[in-house]
Amino acid sequence: MSVNFYDYWILKTNVSSNIKIKLMEDFKISEEIYKELIERGNLNYLNLNEYDKFVKTYKELKDDFDVNKYNALLEKNNIKFVKFGDDEYPDKFKNIDNKPFSIFYKGNINLLNNYSISIIGTRNATPYGEEVCKKISRELSLNNVGVVSGGARGIDILSHKICLENNGIPICVLGSGLLNYYPKENFHYFNEIGQNGCILSEYDVYTNPDKFNFPQRNRIISAIGDGLIVIEAKEKSGTMITVKYALDYGKDIAAVPGPIFWDKSMGCNKLIRDGASIISEIKDLYDIFKLNRNTNNIVGRNYEELLSDPSKYKVFSLIKNRPSNVDEIANETGINVVDIYKILFELESLNIIEASTGNFYQLKAI
Repeated sequence: MSVNFYDYWILKTNVSSNIKIKLMEDFKISEEIYKELIERGNLNYLNLNEYDKFVKTYKELKDDFDVNKYNALLEKNNIKFVKFGDDEYPDKFKNIDNKPFSIFYKGNINLLNNYSISIIGTRNATPYGEEVCKKISRELSLNNVGVVSGGARGIDILSHKICLENNGIPICVLGSGLLNYYPKENFHYFNEIGQNGCILSEYDVYTNPDKFNFPQRNRIISAIGDGLIVIEAKEKSGTMITVKYALDYGKDIAAVPGPIFWDKSMGCNKLIRDGASIISEIKDLYDIFKLNRNTNNIVGRNYEELLSDPSKYKVFSLIKNRPSNVDEIANETGINVVDIYKILFELESLNIIEASTGNFYQLKAI
């Protein structure tokens, strides 16, 4: 829907979302808020500082803001606007604290109400983290589960890239405006997400990617996802802010373990220690998040293409002959453990092998 002057006035006033939402709950429409605060000068709903901010913003906009020109800009760029109280306002925002007053978006806003999983992690992923991210995003996409992330470098954008490649449902939440994409090198992916999923922001369209926007953005990532997966994260990072929001919202949280000597594994390992579910194999996704495998979309036993890689062939040949654990595979193939885990993830995601008791891997029964 289009933006009216009073919506924009509330959006631009520098008070918390909770204050704006409370006013909308009391008055239902933004024009009534204007009449009560500006025309009548009623101070009963706000403290003096908050009231002054609304008055100041109104004075700044009343002569300079052209709402028709602004809506033309949105239409030209296929950007839509929805605010609290509108029918299209996502259900997943309605029961969280500090819910966004409004959202700008491209694509299908109704996708936010479907089942989805948020994938987050470091901006500087290791090859192991990248490989795990690819397998998890692919698996979710093939099973029609939305993939939610923030579009940042590293794990975020990789999860979206793989989702797009597998015709999945990408949902991207930005910490900048939709006409000021950040990071700019992901511009192509952001456009694809807007065409095939939904890309959104609570910030005005030209808003810069200021550092304080991202912690706020993270609460929306947590709200949209029905569960959260952490792939490589330092103990103190923006990723952990998203985890905290997810905990507050009662979401299921899973983490991918990593070597105890890697700082990028510290956050995940401690989450697991403190009670998060562990993803040690692909089938854990189905157990943790209670997913149903869509067997029509799984690649299955495409051996010829898969086994063109000599390392994969060695691992597969060993497991085909007898169930094997990681130590046995390493000893008999000479492949390092990190690469073995990557290969096992791929074989599992292609529905070729499965984990059995005692951390053994075996050929999956047809």
